[in-house]
Amino acid sequence: MKWLPLLLVVFLAAGRPCRADIIIGTPPNAAFNIQIFTPTGQSFTADRSAIKSIGMSVSVCNCPPLMKFQLTLLNGSGTSGATVATRTATAPIGLFGFLDFDFTGVTLTVGQKYTAVMTQISPNPPNSTGISINGVSPNTYSGGVAFLSGLANPDVELSLRVIDEPLAASALQYSAKFLCGQTDEEEAEHGKGMAAYGMYFTVVNLHNPSEKEVVAKMKVATTKPNGQPGDVSPFHSIQLGGDQALAVGCSEIRDLAKAPPGFLDGFLVVESDFSLDVVAVYTGSQKGLVETFGIERIGERKMNSGDAATPGSLGPNAPPSK
Repeated sequence: MKWLPLLLVVFLAAGRPCRADIIIGTPPNAAFNIQIFTPTGQSFTADRSAIKSIGMSVSVCNCPPLMKFQLTLLNGSGTSGATVATRTATAPIGLFGFLDFDFTGVTLTVGQKYTAVMTQISPNPPNSTGISINGVSPNTYSGGVAFLSGLANPDVELSLRVIDEPLAASALQYSAKFLCGQTDEEEAEHGKGMAAYGMYFTVVNLHNPSEKEVVAKMKVATTKPNGQPGDVSPFHSIQLGGDQALAVGCSEIRDLAKAPPGFLDGFLVVESDFSLDVVAVYTGSQKGLVETFGIERIGERKMNSGDAATPGSLGPNAPPSK
């Protein structure tokens, strides 16, 4: 007898997003004298609240003495915003690359624009034509623009990197089970394979209930037959404007997993610092007709608190399963 087990619609309840480090303007193909074009800066859109450092790429003379620089982080896009924090750093002799400034402890607002303005403190070395700040043209970064002599230059993107605080992982994690694709009929009839014979579909909807843009990330963890662990994909960043929603279906899951055609089993893992509504819809069919459907609601796993739920358990706000 051919049959399909009961599948679930999983509601991942509202919780509290995370993304990869911001690295733009590489490799550089342009350079600007930092003293001639002062104030010189690059705006960016914060995708994490906790950062470790901000760096800008410079070309420093291969001659003594050591050069000292200052980086000022300003609110908004432009060189006249309120100062968030100021840091200094000393560049090695002959540096061609990123000079990082320690911004540990500085908290940003995700989705808000900031501008990093770099200035030279030390005088130019003898016989030096000056220190350059590196960048690229044209600008391909949608989250900000370069500022040269204090004026926005939308055609230029200065080399900038904003490194997340590694201990400040996303506050919440949600793991949605997925089943995608066609199982093997012969295997299923002999009690083999990973699921009953049929075609399986998963769609996970994410909704941002707030009025502000939020950032989250997701990855796919797949399984293999015979009790073997599968592969884990890199994280993929997603942005949702106020009240926006998106759907992650089997096609997107397969793309994230870089999986070949065939049956695919595993988890879609969503991590976020902000409240999201996430609903995963699972259906199974035979001959194009829906055979099964069900629902279950699960709570969040808190990643950075002492009362985090243990793996496999529900968070403190989880409603009872249905």
